[in-house]
Amino acid sequence: MTITTRGRLAIAEIVYYAPALVLAVIVMLRHGFRRQLGWIYLAILALVRIIGSSMQIASEQDPSNTGLITTAAILSSVGLSPLLLAMAGLLKRVDDSLPSSHRLPGRTFTLLHIPTLVALILAITGGSEESSSPTSNNGGRKFMKIAIIIFLVVYVIQSALTFLTLFKLRHVPQGERKLVYAVTGSIPFLAVRLLYSLIGAFESPTKLTFNTVVGNVFVQAFMAVLEEFVIVAMYLAAGLLVAKLSNPRDGAGAGPETSEASSTSSAAGDEERDVRDNVKMGQQGAYVTVNGNEERYVAQPTQTPAHQQQGTTYQPGYQQQRPY
Repeated sequence: MTITTRGRLAIAEIVYYAPALVLAVIVMLRHGFRRQLGWIYLAILALVRIIGSSMQIASEQDPSNTGLITTAAILSSVGLSPLLLAMAGLLKRVDDSLPSSHRLPGRTFTLLHIPTLVALILAITGGSEESSSPTSNNGGRKFMKIAIIIFLVVYVIQSALTFLTLFKLRHVPQGERKLVYAVTGSIPFLAVRLLYSLIGAFESPTKLTFNTVVGNVFVQAFMAVLEEFVIVAMYLAAGLLVAKLSNPRDGAGAGPETSEASSTSSAAGDEERDVRDNVKMGQQGAYVTVNGNEERYVAQPTQTPAHQQQGTTYQPGYQQQRPY
């Protein structure tokens, strides 16, 4: 069984992404499966890379099977979208932890998801068509060009939002700052990964150095695969280090340090309800049960101005009388 250099690269991806998938699932179980938290996209990327690399190895053993080649090419085109979606998810969580006066508009990250998903569809379509004839200037390359331009725009916007978050870092809870550092550190690596796809989409069809199907394997390894490894490692490390949200239902909320205050507030509310439940209103006033003894409190009338008086009003204060 002969394994080419591209096949060895595929093996390296399987070796890396197999444990990465396990870690991504652990992080998701720890923080919840809500998509806006970002880590679910790392699990999707790991799964895509494992399947795609397996198809690449299988296609080398059966070169006549065009289905394997096409599947491997399509899956290799899926890389930027999960990384950008994961980046947006982590930024969303950090933004939700900020005081309301410092947060971005509520639908900012939702709107960023839409063009990313559109670009993903275009990239898959382009990768499918290009795999059939990578050296021809067909419609697949046009789809790839449109997709990479959309990815570039989303990357620029999300990078700008990251730097904006850095300016507001003192308002970010201490524990959530790890996410800001991880996203900030991933920006240059994501730029190199984006540059690889950008050159590949616009280079001459007769050259194809940056093509994931027939291009230079070493260029792909150092400008695409390695960058993905680093970004995934950063995001997973942040997911393992950052504390679990105190209120997952609300998104990121205000961070884990608010749980004690929330618990105290809840306890105070329960105590208030317990006191209120022990109050019985009667014709002569209110009866309050305290430690099993009933004490009566008679409301004190107070006079209102003549132009407002329509009857007797009562103030909240009560004069205590002993039980009959």
